[in-house]
Amino acid sequence: MATRRRGARTSAARPSAAGRRVGARRRALGAVGTAFAAAVFLAAAAGPGASPLASPDLRAAGSSADAVSPADILDSLNLQAAPTSYVILVDVSGSMLADGLFSKVRSDFPDLISQFGPNDDVAVDTFGDEPETLRALGPVDQGANPAHALDDVRIDPNAATDTGGALQLAYNQLSGPTADPTKVGVVLLLTDGKPDPPASSSFYLQGINSLSDSAALSAAIRDSGPWQGLRTDFAKLSPQMTVLGCGLALQSGLDLSPVVGFVFADPLVDDQPQVPTVHSFVQQAQTAAQTKQAASVLAADSGAGVTAQITAPGGASWQDYPIGSGTASATVTFTANSKNVPLQVSDARLSASGGLTVSASGLPASFAVTPGHPVTFPVTLTWPQPDAGSMGGGTKPISANLTVAGTVSSPWAATIVSSFDQSYLPGSVTGSSATLSGTVRSPIDLVSWALWIVVIAAFAACGWLWFLSTHKKLRGRIVIGAGGAFASVPLPDARRAVFESVEVGGESAKVVVHSARRKRGGKPALYVRCVPAGSRPPGSGGRCEWSGSLILAGSWQFQHRPTAEAEQPV
Repeated sequence: MATRRRGARTSAARPSAAGRRVGARRRALGAVGTAFAAAVFLAAAAGPGASPLASPDLRAAGSSADAVSPADILDSLNLQAAPTSYVILVDVSGSMLADGLFSKVRSDFPDLISQFGPNDDVAVDTFGDEPETLRALGPVDQGANPAHALDDVRIDPNAATDTGGALQLAYNQLSGPTADPTKVGVVLLLTDGKPDPPASSSFYLQGINSLSDSAALSAAIRDSGPWQGLRTDFAKLSPQMTVLGCGLALQSGLDLSPVVGFVFADPLVDDQPQVPTVHSFVQQAQTAAQTKQAASVLAADSGAGVTAQITAPGGASWQDYPIGSGTASATVTFTANSKNVPLQVSDARLSASGGLTVSASGLPASFAVTPGHPVTFPVTLTWPQPDAGSMGGGTKPISANLTVAGTVSSPWAATIVSSFDQSYLPGSVTGSSATLSGTVRSPIDLVSWALWIVVIAAFAACGWLWFLSTHKKLRGRIVIGAGGAFASVPLPDARRAVFESVEVGGESAKVVVHSARRKRGGKPALYVRCVPAGSRPPGSGGRCEWSGSLILAGSWQFQHRPTAEAEQPV
């Protein structure tokens, strides 16, 4: 059965229709569309050693254009020079002898190798009945020249097609000790037929041969343990290395998607004779590899927004700020948190919450922020004079939280979502708050103070008038008696009199007399206090009615005489 499968694809058994397909391939050598060629060569335009970051000029140009193409983004990211590890798998089954197909591949091979950069690694493998390494994976400019790796290859007309074994060999090389995980891994599968391995291969598919349709081949591969293991191996390799599987059908109408599409998460399959040479297909594969690497780079910027920083005048602190001035000149700096994707900020605004209502001017309505190039705008902050809550120039602490807000977008967003990363979303404005604090002093309100003075003066006047109305001036004499003797003392024209030493009948005392508040509707009265010599203050005191008498301190007698003429007690 193995011989029949091989015989079905040998030059002796190939029907004449195969010759017509080969002829169709040849007629299509010049049929590359202008658009495809332009895209391919644009993708390969950047030189080696370019920085992974886009230049500011390219980013600015991209942000002002109406639409940014995938090629613009690739060019801006400078990923064209990304080092790549190529594993080239060349079909050497018997059918490759038909119409000099293998000879054509061999003659084009130096041109293919010439497209690789000095930092690329290359491995060349063939597969027929079994895979074979012609050149181990290593730098393209070291060791054996990969351009001549096919020079001495001889094809067995009866050789089968162990495609699975070749892909397993490619995995072993990309995951081996000589592989560089920092490089993009590209597996180039060049074949003119479907998998048709010998029965001895672990990738042998029962009931499948070169004439099986794509549906049957897909089902057989999905149910095959070795093929499933191969798919799992490459999936495990992907987190360590960006891997792209490329299948070039050397026969018109050959569908390699059941193979390449099953094994690789990111396949590139060309089953139409529209790529004129293997060289052009490699360029297409390079572009696809760059696109995958760009997707990984751009995914890291998903959710990245802009950081805003508010700076006080001269870089001073916002603490203990002279809020009473009602204004401040500050700066707001916007920094992109993305590494590669240019961002756009619109509807930028500064507001405050807390004890102040702040207005800001100076922020443009929309502006670009490119990674690595912060933009700073001077702004003027104003606020109404706060009330300290006191009429007499009192102070009061005031604080407000200043916040910058805005909407973040990217001129690349639509293209990133459609061509690189469907989950991409720009972030927001963050880190944008500052606390403005200080004290304010209320101005002196002269009108209010005048009103208070008038009120206080009115109360004082009323009190004085009340005092005058209830405390009359002294009048007449006070007759003081002690030890059987009497002394008549005239009262001064005042509301209070103090006699430091009054001697009567051999006794001495201090006497204090003042007018007393008269009772409602009654006559005025005196209040007398007597402190005899040798006694301790305050002595004794009492109320003496007008023209009345009073005895204090046991033996001291007092009588009031309202007229000056009366000199003797009654």
